[in-house]
Amino acid sequence: MNKNIITKNKKIEYLNEEKNSNLLFAFAAILNIFGIQTEQNELTNNDDSFKSKTIYLIVLFIAFYIYKDIFKRDIIEYNHAINNSEPLFSYSIKLIGNIFFIIGIILFIISEITQDSSFPPEI
Repeated sequence: MNKNIITKNKKIEYLNEEKNSNLLFAFAAILNIFGIQTEQNELTNNDDSFKSKTIYLIVLFIAFYIYKDIFKRDIIEYNHAINNSEPLFSYSIKLIGNIFFIIGIILFIISEITQDSSFPPEI
């Protein structure tokens, strides 16, 4: 099979994954707006049901899923660069950035689970 066809097919596959990730991002953004509205209603009505906390956790898990997939794809690109003797600096930066994002999301999830309320204390 022609190398250009393989490269083109990989690029199309990559763009499809990118499109799906963007759809998930859009869904997470809308869900986060709904979570904010829910939290406002909880505060207004003195409701302690923590529905907003559940919504925020779902948004964080969606973000984790997206960045996990991006991280896996970047590892594949990094390994490809190693095999083709390409400069690794930009690939390394992408991997390190994704690691920080994933760690940040995990810390946000832990914070959201252990926090008594999603509303910050009085300032």
